[in-house]
Amino acid sequence: MRPGELAAIADIKITSGLFYLGSKLSSESFRTENCLINPSLPVASIGRASADVSTIGQAIRNWKPPARRAFLEWMAEGRVTPSAEMGLVFIFFYGLEYRLFKERATPDAAELIAEVERLLKIYGASSSFQSYARRFLGAARALGASSKGTPEISFERTDWQEIPVNVRVHLGEKLAQGASITGEDGLLWLTSMPDTWFRTPVTRCPEEFRHLWNLRFASLYPDGFAVSVPKSKISVRYRAASGTFEVPIHGEHETLPDISVLKAPVKKLRELLDACTSELDPYSRYLEEAGGCTHGRSDCSSSFRIERKSAWGICDPLRCYLRRRRHQGNDGLAVCWPSPKFRWQTTARASDRH
Repeated sequence: MRPGELAAIADIKITSGLFYLGSKLSSESFRTENCLINPSLPVASIGRASADVSTIGQAIRNWKPPARRAFLEWMAEGRVTPSAEMGLVFIFFYGLEYRLFKERATPDAAELIAEVERLLKIYGASSSFQSYARRFLGAARALGASSKGTPEISFERTDWQEIPVNVRVHLGEKLAQGASITGEDGLLWLTSMPDTWFRTPVTRCPEEFRHLWNLRFASLYPDGFAVSVPKSKISVRYRAASGTFEVPIHGEHETLPDISVLKAPVKKLRELLDACTSELDPYSRYLEEAGGCTHGRSDCSSSFRIERKSAWGICDPLRCYLRRRRHQGNDGLAVCWPSPKFRWQTTARASDRH
């Protein structure tokens, strides 16, 4: 169904489109696809909707009438209810992935991608949906159906099982061009790996950590992080969230080196991750004791700024803050804290005081 086309099911009218309506898809002669909405199935009466359909992978044909009504009402409302049961969202999502990757409807790609991005903004709090939606968008890029752009860095835990395609393509393009990996690239690489876990200092203070990471990265690798180009090329297969199909994705990405096979660079990046996390730990603990990250930032973070003074020193924002509080009359304070591996310096300016 196209957007604007009317679908009348029971007493419910849907005009938002982007779903399959009927008893069977012509391309699936031996089974009924999970994304198919059969108008002949019974639907509960008004006021009897119940969205107890959390199991991912179920077909709507196996739902009870109250659950079908909940789905149809959600569709009729424009798929915008933030509190909607995720089972409803996934049934709709199955149709989008079937359309783009199974039927290869590339003329509809922009519309399908825009819809997935919209759903991600509303239902991205679900780690499962976020994972499948981002995989959809990454595969769409590999298919050539999505405009290129730098993938976003996120410290939130996802349940993907491999580095997303768009990240592999982004980093593969840089290596193919002979470019070095920047601090942002290295952090993107780490955050995209399924076996990367971030400790509390990172998740509590992501902005401070990101700034600190780039600072330390630039000091260790002023000319960029050199990576040997792997011989393996990117190969992509799209496994549907519905579990009903898996297809190869062909495109220009197949000529790019695949960073997912590299081990040695990741080890070095993890060492820097651990060092920066430990360095930020005292500040993180202060924020916790001060009543949370928001209170801590308003009371502390804006009162100092981290500056690189040498390649050997350790930044200790908490130590800087406490000393600054005891020397309100000084023009500036510098704190050095030695470490066998890193030494950094933090400076608090009187002009930065509240």
